[in-house]
Amino acid sequence: MIVVVLILCGIALLGVVALVVGALQLRGKVQDVTAEYRLLTSRVGELRDLTARIDRPRGRGK
Repeated sequence: MIVVVLILCGIALLGVVALVVGALQLRGKVQDVTAEYRLLTSRVGELRDLTARIDRPRGRGK
C-alpha cells in the first residue's frame, strides 16, 4: 500500500513540476508579446507622422 502512495505522490510531484515549467514558459511568451505590442504601437505613431507629411495631389476638378 505504501508503494502505491509513493507512486501517486511522485506523479503528483511531476505534475506540479510540469505546471511550474509551463507557467515559466508562458511568462516568457507574455513578455515577448508585450515587447512586440510596444514596438507596434511605436510604429503606429511613426506611420501617423509620416502620413501626415504626405502632400496629396488635388483632383482634376479642384
